[in-house]
Amino acid sequence: MKKTISLLFSLLFISTLSFGQYYYLKQAAPGQNPGGLNTDGEFPGADATWASIVGPSVTTPTWSANQTIPFGFNFNGSSVTQYKVSSTGVLTFTTLAASVPSGSNTALPSANIPDKSICIWGIEASGVNDEVMIKTFGTAPNRQQWVFFTSHSLNGGWSYWSIVMEETSDKIYIVDQRHNGTSGGVTAGIQIDGTTAESVIGSPALLPEAGTDGSAADNVYYEFIQGVQAADDVELTAINNLPYAAAGNLNIEGVLTNLGASTITDLTISYNAGSGVQNDVLSGLNIPSAGTYNFSHATPLLVAAGTNYTVSIDVTLANDANIADNSGSITIGGLTQVPAKTVVGEENTGTWCGWCPRGDVGLSGMNTNAAFIGIAVHNGDPMTVAAYDNGATANFPDFTGFPNGAVDRIIGGDPSTFGAMHAQRINDIVPCAVNNMVAVYNQATSMIEVSADAEFYGTVTGEYRMSCVIVEDGIATTGAGWSQVNYYDGGGSGTLTDPTTGFNWSTAGDPVVSTAFGGYKHVAVSLSNNDFFGDASSIPMNPTPGTHSHSFAGVSGSVVTDQTFANAHAVVMIINVATGEILNAGETSISVVTSANEVVKTEDLVTIYPNPTKDVSLITFSLDGNTNVKMEVVNVLGEVVFSKNAGIMSEGAQKLYFDGSNLTSGIYFVNLRMGDKFITKKVSLRK
Repeated sequence: MKKTISLLFSLLFISTLSFGQYYYLKQAAPGQNPGGLNTDGEFPGADATWASIVGPSVTTPTWSANQTIPFGFNFNGSSVTQYKVSSTGVLTFTTLAASVPSGSNTALPSANIPDKSICIWGIEASGVNDEVMIKTFGTAPNRQQWVFFTSHSLNGGWSYWSIVMEETSDKIYIVDQRHNGTSGGVTAGIQIDGTTAESVIGSPALLPEAGTDGSAADNVYYEFIQGVQAADDVELTAINNLPYAAAGNLNIEGVLTNLGASTITDLTISYNAGSGVQNDVLSGLNIPSAGTYNFSHATPLLVAAGTNYTVSIDVTLANDANIADNSGSITIGGLTQVPAKTVVGEENTGTWCGWCPRGDVGLSGMNTNAAFIGIAVHNGDPMTVAAYDNGATANFPDFTGFPNGAVDRIIGGDPSTFGAMHAQRINDIVPCAVNNMVAVYNQATSMIEVSADAEFYGTVTGEYRMSCVIVEDGIATTGAGWSQVNYYDGGGSGTLTDPTTGFNWSTAGDPVVSTAFGGYKHVAVSLSNNDFFGDASSIPMNPTPGTHSHSFAGVSGSVVTDQTFANAHAVVMIINVATGEILNAGETSISVVTSANEVVKTEDLVTIYPNPTKDVSLITFSLDGNTNVKMEVVNVLGEVVFSKNAGIMSEGAQKLYFDGSNLTSGIYFVNLRMGDKFITKKVSLRK
């Protein structure tokens, strides 16, 4: 998570062929669309929030109907209110133009292009999935109108591009988004009139750079700015520090971008965290025009536990043409302690998806990792939780392919790489932990009841929520939609073997009945409040150090197919609403009780130390009187791995031991029944 000061340009170069009306900057570092407003997936037809204005299957070049820009916008210094778009990649504000540019593109300026036009010229909407679609993102006065050329034909392949108009700044973006099998290029640029134009270097044979990823992760964009480029102009593009930090020395870090035409050789970076200005005078630099510079201030900030800092950063460059983008600030809270991190891996899957056994195997490979929680989010089959599936697709671009995966909703990739993605996250500093989880199926109400604490170890600004997912393993049902389509059968796509069960998908047939492979695992069967971002107000705004408790609304026990609940468990996550990031998480088994009187919160009643442990943990608790005590330890599959009936134990402090020396590393759950009280706590074995 980064504190972004303004649009992250991360530029490669600036065109030297400027005619004075526009110049352009090229983004080089992928991962974000311009301004970060559009996080929608890139696929045919987009979704119902997009409006189609051209196509599909346009075999003869055509114009769309005139479209009204939903905000004030200036092109080359003059107000424009409407535009139309050709099926060949040309947007024009000259709405009376009759002749439609063909798909045979040339260099700009061209007599075949109307005045006042923006071009991705050379693509065609001739295929059955090819459309031009529009959508507005953001809120006034910072909206963007996106004109999305989906799945257009380009020299034997398919190609996705967008033209973006931005409110207030009057900037124009050409976004290179997604491509496959293309063997030629396009003309990308702006035509003022028949004699004046600004084209991206490489036009009219500009080759696409983005790959097949259906998100912004590999996108490239060109930003067209009206005016003449200044000689000297530096921007503080980003502050890379988190809004919290462990006690000790902290390097203040960020990114600078040279927006000027001249190379930057000398500048000063300053910060003030309330104890005076700290200057870092840099010389002998070589930041070329459009280049970026990652800085780490020479003087670290000494962070004290429990102390908050407002850090103001400023960059000074001689003769800077625009000092408005030279400064920024971030609030950093010093943590009283750094809690252990648990990573959540979510897999996008469906029984109809022949490649999705790879995702099942990917999650199975993480079963022994005690700090990883796997969740399978199903689509288009009987296990689909619509709110979860739709929320993931709408809010996280990496959930547009099948199979696909993500950890903590900020790193996406193929589910076969869950191990590598987990490694990127497990050592991250986080400000909070999930503690004192209780999950029970109450037979008296037929409801699953879950509660947990979010423990914060520093003051953190923003909105954070707790989310609960009920997950079940071993769902084995027959009937329509339950068999798994399997493209790995026959071995032509390689050998695919489940590392936990040994089931070989390469020899399993196609499709495979769920009973053959032991049932579907890690399946999300319920999402709290049907909200992808968690329960509103479950954690106070701008949480401060301490415990924030939350009880989730009861969930019908019918969502779990195995009514013994031995294979079901609850996952609780703490989510940053602004970014969607899962900061930390916990899981617990679901115990069956006969009445509400059996359900008690675990805080202060039971302690386990050490936790995590390599072998033996001491379990301490207190009894109100002489009480019959029984302890069971179960694994994540609900299997009992240790049991002890302690009989009648006397009033006062008591203790039991859990010896896991003969068990493998992983998450286990200590279920302690003390008379009519039932308590469950998680223990981690890390060997």
